Amino acid sequence: MSFLSFFRFYTARWFANDLVCLVTLMLSITLSIIVLIAILVSHRQLQTLTQDGAVLNHRSMSMKARLPFSANTKLKLPEFIPGDLVKIFNSVANDMQVPLEEVVYVLDRSVSVPYLRYHVTLSTKAGYTDIRKFIAVLSSEMPNVSLDRIRCSRPDALAQTLDCELAFSAVFAKEASRG
Repeated sequence: MSFLSFFRFYTARWFANDLVCLVTLMLSITLSIIVLIAILVSHRQLQTLTQDGAVLNHRSMSMKARLPFSANTKLKLPEFIPGDLVKIFNSVANDMQVPLEEVVYVLDRSVSVPYLRYHVTLSTKAGYTDIRKFIAVLSSEMPNVSLDRIRCSRPDALAQTLDCELAFSAVFAKEASRG
């Protein structure tokens, strides 16, 4: 009689006589498989997070390298030339095919800040990609303009165009405006 036959005989006899042992063994095997799958999934997620972290760190470093100033550098704000703000907003909107429905320009008359700030609020109906391009081109052409708020909605789920309200701040040198 070989060892394998001996093992099979007594194992089968043990399981036949003790149902609790069989159930316990099956549960142990099932739990082991579940733990192994959980470990593999966690390892995969950790790898993905590590790769994403490396990409974000690289992007952050490249953004810092592109900045033309440090935290202690004073930025030179452009002079405010009447009409240029309106002209540039309209020009970029026309080039990006973003129809401006309503545009409001409001001067912030705060005396305590060393610059002029215009709040520009506009409403438009355009596609998502057109609005993103509009914001990107406007930011590149006017680095002194920042997007403060954007609120978009769709009339229905299948609509391709968005009804959006965008709020910008444009800052200019205060000395140039004193004329």
